[in-house]
Amino acid sequence: MKKISVLFAMLFASTSLFLSSCTDDSETVPPTITVSPATASVKQGDKASFTVTVSSNEDLVDLTVSGGAINPATGSAFVADAAIKSSTATSATFASDKTSVTVKYDFVVDKAIAKDTKITVTFTVKDKKTTNTGTAEITVVAGAAAINSWTATIYGGNSTAGGSYCVSSDGTVYKEADAKTNSAKVDLVYYYATSAGLYAPNDATLTATYTGWASAATKNATKFGATSITVAEFDAATDDAKITTAAASATATKVDVAVDKVYVFKTADNRLGLIKVKSITGNNSGTIVIEGKVQKAAAAAKKFDGQVTLAE
Repeated sequence: MKKISVLFAMLFASTSLFLSSCTDDSETVPPTITVSPATASVKQGDKASFTVTVSSNEDLVDLTVSGGAINPATGSAFVADAAIKSSTATSATFASDKTSVTVKYDFVVDKAIAKDTKITVTFTVKDKKTTNTGTAEITVVAGAAAINSWTATIYGGNSTAGGSYCVSSDGTVYKEADAKTNSAKVDLVYYYATSAGLYAPNDATLTATYTGWASAATKNATKFGATSITVAEFDAATDDAKITTAAASATATKVDVAVDKVYVFKTADNRLGLIKVKSITGNNSGTIVIEGKVQKAAAAAKKFDGQVTLAE
């Protein structure tokens, strides 16, 4: 009886070992995937670059990307790599016999996606047996905005020869009568007291001097400030990126100006702009020539609808 018990014990142990071995051999282990960075803040129209590292016990097949209006026209794409056999804007097929690769993917945020939108980008890796996913989150922040550029010649002294009142959106200059008719549009006024100055329409010194303007229906509260922006930087500006760096300086209702200097202003409706002084002729009976670059009125941004759009 004792021998039989020992035989049964040995048989049970060997059977358990066999079954355990079979279970281990048949277990499917999914590929691993890591995405770096896990979070990113990206301006509208800019890109986030992600590094995706995948590995598996099996040969890798492909890596796909989803989330956030991926459109080849915007430039979203895998960065060329020897491990990638072929790719589209949303997928990459790996070369044969690859079990571990690191690739890069550039995700371009469409300019029309509203700031503060959260986009979850999902990377799905597939090997010969199974799949796994990794994610990254993009927070959309405001990008550089379009600007209007103009040149204006403005007369001092509320002159009847030419206007002293300027519209910052397009550089239109009004004489007093027309300025009062269009007072809501007027953002800055030229006045040469003891020196050349640009004034807000509501500045107390200005309204005490240009008495006809004092009765205007609207006197906008424009703010001005000096900047360290150079003439070359002003000339090179094609969007509002440089303008916004100087926004904090726009605090006064009047700024003294000089030739070849650049000044910032902020309108009553919160548009920012820069003014470069090209020339100053004479005193209050003379003129000032300025160039302006100002933010356009903001267009309504569209909300991300979650759709992935592919070019045909």
